Amino acid sequence: MKILIGIVVVILLGLGGYLYFSKGSEVVSPEIAKIRQAGVLVVATDATYPPLEYMDKKGKIVGFDVDLANEIARGLGVTAQIKNVSFDKIFDVLEAGDVDVIISSVTITSERQKEMLFSTPYLNAGQILVVASDSSIAEVNDLKGKTVGVQADTTSQKEALKYTEKSLVKSYADYTLAERDLIAGKIQAIVVDYPAGVEMAKNSKGQLKVVGKPFTSEFYGVAVAKGRNGLLSAIDGVIASLKKTGRLSQLENLWFKR
Repeated sequence: MKILIGIVVVILLGLGGYLYFSKGSEVVSPEIAKIRQAGVLVVATDATYPPLEYMDKKGKIVGFDVDLANEIARGLGVTAQIKNVSFDKIFDVLEAGDVDVIISSVTITSERQKEMLFSTPYLNAGQILVVASDSSIAEVNDLKGKTVGVQADTTSQKEALKYTEKSLVKSYADYTLAERDLIAGKIQAIVVDYPAGVEMAKNSKGQLKVVGKPFTSEFYGVAVAKGRNGLLSAIDGVIASLKKTGRLSQLENLWFKR
């Protein structure tokens, strides 16, 4: 009998994230049990993208995504440990297992879904244009022949290439540098996710403005490494709860007010 029980336990453990174990009245996956044992959910974010994720004047990482990360961690019964990782390295650290999730304004795309798992969407943030306050650019079709700033390896870069020549699309490591060049007149527009565009214009002291309406529909999701289905399922449950209780809407109102 002991041998039989031992075989069953080994089989159950081998199934990992696909089976769930009962802890009292709660059902807990092996992955969540491991995270709870560690006491933290390790979250990667690129803190250069206000109001989603950025460094405040005290050097603390803050923003909508940071608040969301804290809410998700709380829902899982742990605290969030935020790691500041540049966007060009952020998917590598996820694949290497150095972090549990990415919460960093990551747009869900079919290409990325081949490489990683995504939660249910938590925000719709289409692309928008930011231009100088005296610019004649009014909407995206006015970009033809204009020099456009984007962040490298983002959906903003892909969209900009649809509306102006490749040689006129200038890539930056982060939008702070693009904003500086736009104010200096070195570029004529920036293509950026709507929430970040609103923040950029708001903080420009009247030098920049948002024009037109978002010309894409893009959804942000929490990125999880392939195979970590138990963690993904738990995160989806927390996001559903945040939507149902209205907490997610509260965070949007807090961070995206014009």
